[in-house]
Amino acid sequence: MIPRVASLGSSFHGAGLYYLNDIRKAGDAKAQARPAANDYMLHDKGAATATRVGFTATRNLPTTDPDKALRCMSWLSANAHNVRQAAVAAAAKAAGMGYADYVRRANPFRGRQGSKPVYTLSLAWHPTKDRTPSRADMLKAADEVLTALGLEDRQALIVQHTDTAHPHVHLIVNRISPINGKYASVSNDWLKLSWWAMQHERKTGFILCHERVFNWEQRHAMRADKAARRKADPQAKGRYVRHKQTPRGDHDWFRAHAHLDDEAIRQARADRQQKELRDFALRQTRFLARIDARLRAGPGRDLDALRKHREARQAALDKATNRHGPQAIPSLFAKVAALLSPRRFIERRAIGQMIRAEDKLTGLIDQRHKQARDKTGELWRRLEARHAAERRRDEERIAARARSGRSDAAASRARTNFAVRGQAETGRNFAAAKALPKVAAKQRKAADPNSARTAGERHQLERLSRKMGGGPVASDTSLSQVRPHAPADILRPSETVKQTEIGSDHSKDAEQTTRSSSERDDRIAKRVRELEAADRQRRKRHRPRGKTRKLE
Repeated sequence: MIPRVASLGSSFHGAGLYYLNDIRKAGDAKAQARPAANDYMLHDKGAATATRVGFTATRNLPTTDPDKALRCMSWLSANAHNVRQAAVAAAAKAAGMGYADYVRRANPFRGRQGSKPVYTLSLAWHPTKDRTPSRADMLKAADEVLTALGLEDRQALIVQHTDTAHPHVHLIVNRISPINGKYASVSNDWLKLSWWAMQHERKTGFILCHERVFNWEQRHAMRADKAARRKADPQAKGRYVRHKQTPRGDHDWFRAHAHLDDEAIRQARADRQQKELRDFALRQTRFLARIDARLRAGPGRDLDALRKHREARQAALDKATNRHGPQAIPSLFAKVAALLSPRRFIERRAIGQMIRAEDKLTGLIDQRHKQARDKTGELWRRLEARHAAERRRDEERIAARARSGRSDAAASRARTNFAVRGQAETGRNFAAAKALPKVAAKQRKAADPNSARTAGERHQLERLSRKMGGGPVASDTSLSQVRPHAPADILRPSETVKQTEIGSDHSKDAEQTTRSSSERDDRIAKRVRELEAADRQRRKRHRPRGKTRKLE
């Protein structure tokens, strides 16, 4: 029993055109182009024949006609969403809820919408080693397969073909449920079919695929081992399964040499491959010598004995024919007796048979030598291909290691250049580099309070000058140094703030000037705050007014 799954499809008409008609020849004109919509009818007049179809049967369909069955399946595929909506409406009604409320709460339309509803597979029996199945046996096997795949409630069309020596049936299944419109999952279908085929062969008593039994024994052993180790470690994983493209020996070899540099790895690989080539040449030489010794001891010995026997009989025949000498002239009676003698005729025929037997033995020996040489050449090509694959994998690993090394080096440099902020000198270093203004300002304030106050006042002047469109402020200018009677001078782009001169001889004027300077600073600071608030209000994002969608 061999189950085989075809690729998923999207057209039931195309499946019917293939499975319900004969195979078109390569030279057929219609085989070169895609059939039109009207040619998709399964039994179109004059378009195709259906002599290879043995019988058909349907499951979960209102008809037994294959044409109508495929049309029903196509209709369900085209209206799957409508069927799904009807099923959701029925579920909402059964739950006593509205359709919209049920959709919002249960979310029945989640997931990606399916696109390939056509699922086809075949079941084949051995032509000679298995018992020839009847129609009932084929239908029973098809139903068991549908149950094993979880498709027993899906629409299906069963078609038997008689164009091959082995009996087989095809199943065309619609993955869409006619009840709720959902797509059936066919993941791991090959495992399910393999298990069913093994059980089917055991039940019928004809176990023909022993490799399948061995594979399932390995799977059960691995699952049992994983379950035993899960008792001690809940996170334990299964045993290592060797990758088909990377043998375990090659993986272990590279791990053992991963600490070397690139050239050392290449040289080690070349040395290993050269050693393997020398060992292979020695083994093949010994193999050819053993083959030659076996041929000499078997067919060669028979050939030598047969050749000696044939040469002896040929010499005896020639001696009997020429016993009167080459120059003797035999009489007429002697000539006729020699021609009619049965003994010489039998000898010549026996010698001819010996010559043909020698030719057969010589051909057999040459054929065995050729098979041995061909086997040696095939093994040599495989070894060369394996060596090339090993060199390619080494280059890929070396390139991956170089990329990883560059990433590690960049990360190491970043860690080396990173300064821990908790250190005492971190603030001074960042202040000098102007990387952290807050840390720099804190360091300046801790170093000189007067300079910090002066810098803060100058910063306010710079912000006010920028807001009013003024020019740059001198580095040695602060709010306390602005002229008392010209506060607007700092707002002019072309003028610089001049320091107010206060006479040291008049203490009253000095006190009045200090008071007016303090009031002027307060006014300027207030103006700066007003300008900043206005700017924030102007930059505030306004949401457009509009009607929002009302959820039902």
